[in-house]
Amino acid sequence: MFHIYGRCLRKLYVTIASRLNQGGAVLNTYLILILFIYLFKEGVEYVVEYLNLRHMKEAGLSVPSEFQGKMDEELMKKTTEYETEKTRFSFIS
Repeated sequence: MFHIYGRCLRKLYVTIASRLNQGGAVLNTYLILILFIYLFKEGVEYVVEYLNLRHMKEAGLSVPSEFQGKMDEELMKKTTEYETEKTRFSFIS
């Protein structure tokens, strides 16, 4: 498995080095594309986490029907508080 990654990294290095010798215009395009994809992914994750927090706030402490009998309100409260704090902390870190 590591051999595959090593070969891919070597091929990527050779490709980048050859692009740099050509003036770097293509490399800049790839860099901008990778940066855009990363920012888009982070934005989608942020929105999903925000929507999850909003849903937990609206749903309150009611135990879903799938968990009736397996989870009481006290455990639901602890779970909701933990998930809320974990998500808020991930926003600032």
